[in-house]
Amino acid sequence: MDQEEGLAFGYACLHGDTQNAEWGYISLPELEGIMMQGNPPALVERDLEFKPTKWASVS
Repeated sequence: MDQEEGLAFGYACLHGDTQNAEWGYISLPELEGIMMQGNPPALVERDLEFKPTKWASVS
């Protein structure tokens, strides 16, 4: 995560759609704006205790 740029990098799998899941960057301010538009607002959770790990070792 880049605090200065407001960018995070990660793996996104929306609604369990593994065929279209992908790695990439996301703008946190943009995500926060989208989250607040829903009723009820969407929830995005960050793992504050995350430790970088090779994808191959994630189960």
